[in-house]
Amino acid sequence: LVEQGGAVKLIDFGIAHAMRRDGDPQTTHDVAGARRCAGTPQYMSPEQFHESQDALDPRSDVYSLGLVLYELVSSSRPYDVDSTRITEAARVVADAVPRPLPPSIDPPLARVVLKCLEKESRLRYADAAALAADLRRYLNGDEVLAAPEPLWEAVVRIGRRHRAAMAATIVTLLSLAAATAGISIFAIRAREAEAIALREAARSREQARATQQLADFHESQFELEKGRVRTAFALASRAYESRPAWEYGRQIGAIVDSARGDWNLVDRIDVATQPAWIAFPRGSREYLVQGFADRVELHRLGDDGPLATAAIAGTCMPCPVAADRLAVVVPFSGIRMLTIPTLAVAGTCAMPGEVTSLRSSADGSRLAALNRAGLAAVFDVAGRQVASRTFRVPRRSGQPGLAISPGGSRVVWHSGIWSEPKFHWDLAADEPSAFKLAVHDLAFESETAVVGVWSPSSLSERVRLLRYDFTLDREPEGNGLGAIGVLYRQGSSVECVADAASGETAVAMIAPDSVSRVWMPLVERAPAPRPLILMPLPEDGYGFSRVQAVLGEALWPHVNTPVAIPAYDAITETLALTTGSSVLVFAATPARLAGMKEVPASSLACKACGTDFWSFHADDQETFACLGNELQIVSLANGERRTVTLEPPAPAPGRNAVAWGVTATPDGRTVAVLWQENTGGGHIGDTFQRKIATVYRLDADRRRATTQASFTLDGFDGVNGRLNREFVITPDGDTIAFCSADGTVVGYRVADGATRYSFEAGNTFATHPPTGRFAAGRTDSPGDFRIHDLRSGDALASWPLEASVTKAQFAPDGETIYIGLAPGTLRQHRVSDGRLVSQLKTALAPFAISHKGDRFVGRAEDNVSAAAVGTAGWTPGSLVVADLQTGRSVATLAPTAHILNRAAFGADDTWIASVTERTVVRFTASVDPRQAAELLEQTPPAPGDDAPRPSPTP
Repeated sequence: LVEQGGAVKLIDFGIAHAMRRDGDPQTTHDVAGARRCAGTPQYMSPEQFHESQDALDPRSDVYSLGLVLYELVSSSRPYDVDSTRITEAARVVADAVPRPLPPSIDPPLARVVLKCLEKESRLRYADAAALAADLRRYLNGDEVLAAPEPLWEAVVRIGRRHRAAMAATIVTLLSLAAATAGISIFAIRAREAEAIALREAARSREQARATQQLADFHESQFELEKGRVRTAFALASRAYESRPAWEYGRQIGAIVDSARGDWNLVDRIDVATQPAWIAFPRGSREYLVQGFADRVELHRLGDDGPLATAAIAGTCMPCPVAADRLAVVVPFSGIRMLTIPTLAVAGTCAMPGEVTSLRSSADGSRLAALNRAGLAAVFDVAGRQVASRTFRVPRRSGQPGLAISPGGSRVVWHSGIWSEPKFHWDLAADEPSAFKLAVHDLAFESETAVVGVWSPSSLSERVRLLRYDFTLDREPEGNGLGAIGVLYRQGSSVECVADAASGETAVAMIAPDSVSRVWMPLVERAPAPRPLILMPLPEDGYGFSRVQAVLGEALWPHVNTPVAIPAYDAITETLALTTGSSVLVFAATPARLAGMKEVPASSLACKACGTDFWSFHADDQETFACLGNELQIVSLANGERRTVTLEPPAPAPGRNAVAWGVTATPDGRTVAVLWQENTGGGHIGDTFQRKIATVYRLDADRRRATTQASFTLDGFDGVNGRLNREFVITPDGDTIAFCSADGTVVGYRVADGATRYSFEAGNTFATHPPTGRFAAGRTDSPGDFRIHDLRSGDALASWPLEASVTKAQFAPDGETIYIGLAPGTLRQHRVSDGRLVSQLKTALAPFAISHKGDRFVGRAEDNVSAAAVGTAGWTPGSLVVADLQTGRSVATLAPTAHILNRAAFGADDTWIASVTERTVVRFTASVDPRQAAELLEQTPPAPGDDAPRPSPTP
């Protein structure tokens, strides 16, 4: 071809063809040639192999140009094509993915090349001009259009073109990054500081909580000792609810025991409105009478609803006359005599004016009344007036009152002011005589003597009792003038009552919120008990033999509502207490009536049962103890007890058989008892002979025992040197193991008494009956600690100890064991391999481990040094409950304890059973406030009621 300028161009027209333009008549093409596949396969586009020449466009040339560009920038081809086989070449060009370009190729240029090599023509550049334009953009440093540009490439590209601006930007970004990093570090440190502050605040709150809890606990103990039971209960409850622990529940249990130690709740009467007055018939615990604005009601204690009702309105000032008679005042209408239990009016005493005092003689024959004008009148039971006299009421008067002698022959009038004269009125002489007795109120002790009470004006002084004998017409010498540690309130009444049990006279002081009782004569007869009191008993030798006092709120400590004592019968010691919408009736225990202290059957915090020579066994649910021929089974869930009579083996002539040990299978149905044959009952070796093991099978109700097997433990006669330390039956009931103090362990087959195994072990043992595991160590020297299977006698594990063992005790699950080491370490080891689990510095030897793993019962040897004790809170030789984390004592079970003592926790750690003497098993309970309320509101069965009543489970 020749250009206009004369230049000649040589062109190969082998595969070129003219592009057809629609509507151009000068454009023609060869149809046959258009269908011919022509070109070099290595540089052909995928569509050139399949489509007609007429369908091709500049994008096909762009593909070929892209192949050339690929070779130019990489010195290689994107794929290899066999030029001799068109079909194979077409497949490779259509399917082959171009090889990756070398990393040295600039990414924008690589995107341009790869866009040219797209398999689909629509994804390539439209023509060579578009390709050339993108290449120029690349060369100029602009963004290419081949594919989206990553952000970092854009930054690099712009930086190359605008180096100064990029440098400034980088500096700015670095500054921002540094600032951000600094802020982040500051934020991290601030968060760390905040976390530390929160932890410290939490630790401080926990320390404050623990300090407050401990303070509440100790203050509760102090308040209970001082008789302020409601305050003690509130403090103990707050300590328990702060974080429950055994010792706080135990304090609540002790409060329940104090509240119910001397008094039992016998009835609870719910009322819509509080009665105006309450009274008990004299000397009777059967009925209670209530007066309302429009009626009088009589209730039989323990029954529902009133037994009788009398429509008498406005009654007041009830006065019990006898067990079947009650006098009440009807304002300005006289005094009505009501019969019990019908409430029928038996008579009316005509008494003018407002009655201010009403008293009955002890024999119930006469009634003395006083009105505000000073008129005193004496009536018989029929309502007839026997005598009357008007006493001059001083201007400076307190609350005038009367007292009538037990036989109704004498009356004493007083003005209510201690310094004013009193008047003695002998009804036979008809002339009153004045006498001086510095008391606020008084009552007849006998027909010729009165006892008066002087109330102090401040708590720093003590109440004084004085006695006046009318036959001597003076205060007798040594009349018992003294001070008692009970609080007497103004407006209280005084009553003397003959104590049927002791034959003595007791002075009762009935205040609106308390009752105090002092026994006469006022001489020391026996060590004074420490009953529930308001203030400490005197220690200055004033000579009051027995003093008992109760604050009303102490009987109902769990409810924070005001209480009052509107009625009290001194003969039966029955009182009524009102609180809220309830009338509560409490009756004193028989021992309190006799002025003696006892552990009542309803006591919670200190139950006990007998045992012989530490014959005691316990599991999670129950304890078993032998006393004589009786097996006592006590539940560790609610303290309920059952007794099973055992038939002991027949001893040799002239000998006895005493229980020397007891064990039971986990189901409690098979029990084995070790009987010791003796010839005198003394604790001396030469008085003891054979040891006999007897196995009993209990029935389903565990009320009867049948002897299953009995055999002699040969070679273990006597007690000294061959003393049994462990006597245990395996869980299947087939084997009994006996461990003697000298280290001999023998297993006996229950079926025939034959020896199953025998081996020598240490001289201190521990057993875990539920798993049949046995542990042994030595108390006299270091050595191996061993675990055996009691069923076969096989050794299960052993590990060395560098110190002698004081005592060992399995954990409740039997998987770990706690070992006390001399002189003061408690270790927990895994039973399977002896691996050390935990270690605690304490000189307490472990006797029982709680199920929660936070408390244990321990005993210190008598020779523990003061340095070893430190601040642990216990004394050498005592049996205590201690914290398993710190070793500090939280409660003392016994101030002195024997090395053969036993102890066990109940399944929920509520009860602890402990043998603190060789003949006593004690049970100590821990209860929460809710359970305590249930116990306090529980009433005992009515007399003759054999049906068991549900008992709340502590």
